[in-house]
Amino acid sequence: MRDKEVLQDYRFMAEPNLPPIIISNQSSNQHTISLEEQRGLMPELRSHQRDKLLNCGLKLEHVTTIMVSMVWSSYTQPLLV
Repeated sequence: MRDKEVLQDYRFMAEPNLPPIIISNQSSNQHTISLEEQRGLMPELRSHQRDKLLNCGLKLEHVTTIMVSMVWSSYTQPLLV
């Protein structure tokens, strides 16, 4: 066994100034992260946006043009809801 592994300086020591993070489905206090809340903050995946446009009957080349242009993509997004 190496000498370093048994020395006190090389053992894990938690950061005393950081509070523990608790992940749950519902937020109950300031130290809890809600999964549903975080999912709501995330933007929709580009692949899901593309699939929605394709399901609306648009051609793949038109969907590609819309997806490349962020201006057109933000314009068509409310129409898909």
